[in-house]
Amino acid sequence: MILRLIGDIFMLKSKHLRTRMAFAIISVITLILVAMTVYNYKKSSALIQEEAFGKANYLALNYAKNIESDINEAFSKARSLASTLSRMKEKEIVSNRDVVVEMIGDIVKSKKDFYYGSGTFWEPNAWDGKDHEHAKKFGAEDSGLFGYWYRKDGKGDYVLDPTTAEQAVKMYKPGDGDWYLIPMQSKKESMIEPYEYTTNSGDKMVLTSPSVPIILNGKFLGITSVDITLNSVIDLINSIKPYDVGYAMLIASDGNVVSHPNKDLVMKPLADELMKGLIKKSNEEKKVEDSLSADGKDYIVIAPIKLGESGKYWSLIVIIPVDKVLAGSITLAKTQVLFSILALIIVSLIIYFLAQSIAKPLSVSSDSVHQTGIDLYANSEKLMKVSESLSSSSTEQSAALVETATAMDEINAMVQANTSAARRGREASQDSRSAALEGKNATEEMIRSIQDIRESTTKISEQTNKSNIEVQEILTIFQAISDKTKVINDIVFQTKLLSFNASVEAARAGEQGKGFSVVAEEVGKLAEMSGHSSTEIADLLSSSTEKVEQIIQKNKAATEGLVVEANQKVKAGIQTAEVCTEALEKIIIGSDQVAQLVEEIFSASEQQAAGVAEVSKAIAELEVQAQSNSTLAQEAATSAQIVNQKSDALKTVANELRSVIEGSAKE
Repeated sequence: MILRLIGDIFMLKSKHLRTRMAFAIISVITLILVAMTVYNYKKSSALIQEEAFGKANYLALNYAKNIESDINEAFSKARSLASTLSRMKEKEIVSNRDVVVEMIGDIVKSKKDFYYGSGTFWEPNAWDGKDHEHAKKFGAEDSGLFGYWYRKDGKGDYVLDPTTAEQAVKMYKPGDGDWYLIPMQSKKESMIEPYEYTTNSGDKMVLTSPSVPIILNGKFLGITSVDITLNSVIDLINSIKPYDVGYAMLIASDGNVVSHPNKDLVMKPLADELMKGLIKKSNEEKKVEDSLSADGKDYIVIAPIKLGESGKYWSLIVIIPVDKVLAGSITLAKTQVLFSILALIIVSLIIYFLAQSIAKPLSVSSDSVHQTGIDLYANSEKLMKVSESLSSSSTEQSAALVETATAMDEINAMVQANTSAARRGREASQDSRSAALEGKNATEEMIRSIQDIRESTTKISEQTNKSNIEVQEILTIFQAISDKTKVINDIVFQTKLLSFNASVEAARAGEQGKGFSVVAEEVGKLAEMSGHSSTEIADLLSSSTEKVEQIIQKNKAATEGLVVEANQKVKAGIQTAEVCTEALEKIIIGSDQVAQLVEEIFSASEQQAAGVAEVSKAIAELEVQAQSNSTLAQEAATSAQIVNQKSDALKTVANELRSVIEGSAKE
C-alpha cells in the first residue's frame, strides 16, 4: 500500500481525488513534524543549557563562598591575636612570652586539618625591650627576637620555631620576606600568594599566610600570621565536576594557577586572555561573571574570593563543555525524529483511507449535482409563471396604496388642527393661572398691609396709655403743690396769730410800741393776702385736677373704643382677604388641572400626528415596495430564464466534477 501511494505521487494529475488529497495532507503534516522537531530540539537545548549554566553559577558561587569563609576565619584568628597582643603591649603586660606562645598554639590546634601553623613577629625590642635576654632560650639559633612560629611537623606533632638570626635578616628582603614586608609597609592586611612547601618529613603541600599588622598609636610593631594548607581546598576544587565532564580551577591574585586538573599548569600563570578579562571584571564589580569560551565550546563561570581586608581577590573558575551538556538534547532529538517517521507512516495510511472515504461521497454528490441541474431547469419554468402573476398583483396593490395615502393625508390635516387648538387652550390656561396667581399675591400683600394697620393701631393705643400715665404724673405734681399750699395756709395762720400777739404787746407798750404796732398790722395784712392767694391756688389746682382726670377718662374710653372698633374691622378685612386667597388658590389649582388636561390633549394630539405621519410614511414605503416587487417580479422572470440557461451549464460542470474526482484515467 505504501509503495502504491508513493507511485501515485508522481502522476498526480491523472490520479483519483483521494490520492491528491492524501499527498497534500501528508506533505503538510511532514512539514509540521519537521518544524516541531527543530523547535523542540532548540527549546530543549536552550533549557538544558540554561540549567547547566545556572548550576555552574551556583557551584562557583557556593564553593567560592565556602573557601572565602575559611580564609576569612583565618584572618579573623590573626586579627584577634593582633588585637590581644596590641592591648597587652599598651598595658605593658609583656613579662611572660610563654603566654603568647600558648595563644599561638591554640590557633593552630583549633582547626588541625586547615591550619598548618601560626605565629607573631615583632620589630627588634618592640615587645618588651629584652630581646637580648631571650637569645638562645629555645635553642642555639634563637636570636631572641620576639617572633615565634608554632607549626606541625611531618609526624603530626606540634613544634615551636623561634626566629633565627638568618630569618631575622631574610624577613626584611623583598621576595623571601614579603609575608612581613607587605603588611609592614602598607599597614594593611595581606596574604602572600600560594607557594609549595616541603615539610621535614618530605611531604609537599601548598601554603598561604594571611597576615595582620599590629599598629599601636600609629606605629608598626609587628604582625600576626596564620598558615593555611590549601591541599584540602585543592582536593575540594578538583572534586567539582559538573555533569561528570566539567572541572574547576583556582587562580591566585597574581594570576597563577593554584588548582587545575592538568598538573602541568599548576603554579604557572593563566594563559587564557578571555579568562583574565573576566577575572578582572569579576574582581572590580565583586560579583560572578560568566561567558562562553572564545571557540564557543566551553561555558565559563568565575566567582571572586575576597581575601580579608587586603583588597585582593582569588578567583574560582568552573568550566563545562557545551557539547557534553547538549548530548542529552541531541539524543532526544534523534529519538523524536524516529518517532516522527513512524508517526508519519501511520498517519499516511490513516489519511489514505480517510481520503478514499471522502472521495466516494463526493462521487455520489457529483451525480446528485447532475440530477439537480435537470430539476432546476424544470423549476425555472414554473418560476417564470409565478413571477408574471406576482408582477400583476404588485400593480394592483400599488393602486390601492395610492388611495389609502390620500385618505391618510386628510386625517393628518384634522389631527394638525386638533393639535393647534390644544396648543391655544394650553396657552389660555397658562394665562388664567398667571392672573389668578397675581391676584393671590395681591391679596396676600393686602393681608400683610392690614396686619401692619393693626400693629399701628396697637402702637397708638400704647402711646395713648403712655400719655395718660404722663398726665397722671402731672396730677401727682398738682397734688404735691396742693399739699404745699396747705402748709402755706398754716404759715399764714401762724403769721396772723403772731401779728395779733405783736399788736397786743405794742398796745401794752403804749407810745413806744406804736411803731411796732404799725409793723405788726402790716404783717397781718400781708399774711391775710398770702392766705387769700393760697386759697385761690388751692381752688385752681382742685379745679384743674378734676378737669384733667375727666379728660384722661374721656380720652381713655374714646381710645379704647376706637382700638376695639379698628381691631374688629381689621379682623373682618383679614377674614375677607383670606377667603379671597382661598378662592384664588382654588382657581390656581383648577387652572393647573385644566393646564394638565390640555397638556395631555396636546401630547396625545402630537403622538397622534406622529402616528399618522408614521402610517403615511409606511404607506409610502409600501407603495415603493409594491413598485419594487413589480420590478423584482419582472427581474425574477428574467432570472428564471437565466437559471434555465445555467441549468444546462450545471450539467456540464457536474460531468467535469465527476472527471476531477475519478481522474482522467478511471482507477
